[in-house]
Amino acid sequence: MLDWVSATAAYGFLTAYDRFVERVSEAEKVQYYAEAAPGAKLYGVQNSPLSTADFFDMMNRLVHRFEAHPINSEFLGIIMSGQAAPDTPKYLSRAMVRASVSLLPQVVRDKLALGPKYNLSAIDRMVVSALGAYLNRKPIPGTPPYDASLRVGLPGNFLFVSKRKRAELLAAWRGARTTVDPGAVQAAE
Repeated sequence: MLDWVSATAAYGFLTAYDRFVERVSEAEKVQYYAEAAPGAKLYGVQNSPLSTADFFDMMNRLVHRFEAHPINSEFLGIIMSGQAAPDTPKYLSRAMVRASVSLLPQVVRDKLALGPKYNLSAIDRMVVSALGAYLNRKPIPGTPPYDASLRVGLPGNFLFVSKRKRAELLAAWRGARTTVDPGAVQAAE
């Protein structure tokens, strides 16, 4: 069960990013799955998919066990109603649910009885894509990309600046790291 939970999270995040934010090459997808596998093992996952094809193989082995359940509709209804995030506009909550359901393979939608009510409209796609593009370029303190940049000694907005600016920042960062006097490091220890 843990393998499936981890696999669906990996597939869902990657597919959502690829579909609504920025296209991801096949090589990047393979790299994504390969880099996710060691972390997944740390919390008990035995078999991580190493590609989208691996995910679909796992899904095809398990799909016969899927079934519609009222709790799915109840959960999606709560999210679509805006109750879970009252400060979020309801149209955005509905668009996010439809975008999430659109990531599911049709066989899964059919098994879970997620019918036309959850179809993604062109307006939903535009709203989700615009929000994804905006957030993909906005440095937000306290988020993993921002904090990871700070941890390695780069500015928090490093991942959000132009490629040229990132190259400049990396060159300065590498220069600062290689010009450190080894004796000063030993004295500080």
